[in-house]
Amino acid sequence: MATVKLKFRASSLMEKEGSLYYLIIQGRSSRQIAAGYKIAHDEWDSVAGEIRLQKEDDRRRRTLAGIQKVNTRIKDSIIQPLCRCKTGNAELILNIGYTLETEVFGA
Repeated sequence: MATVKLKFRASSLMEKEGSLYYLIIQGRSSRQIAAGYKIAHDEWDSVAGEIRLQKEDDRRRRTLAGIQKVNTRIKDSIIQPLCRCKTGNAELILNIGYTLETEVFGA
């Protein structure tokens, strides 16, 4: 069984936005998959491990809510079903990054 977490990688420059990525862990192997979104450091709740929606700017708040909704949908409909497989699919689960990055995020 595999686990999936949405993570935030802060930029080395505090004034720049950091990147969101998925961390998929299967057995003793892990894979990081770019989520294709960037958010500011103060928009990430490191304790809860999720996007904060506390922005005063209504437009930015809607953007963050949209990012959160898309990430939830991707995690629930694409990644989690593969992770529920118990045996024989470790390679498929750990190589899912290519499909997500090319077909879903258009990278």
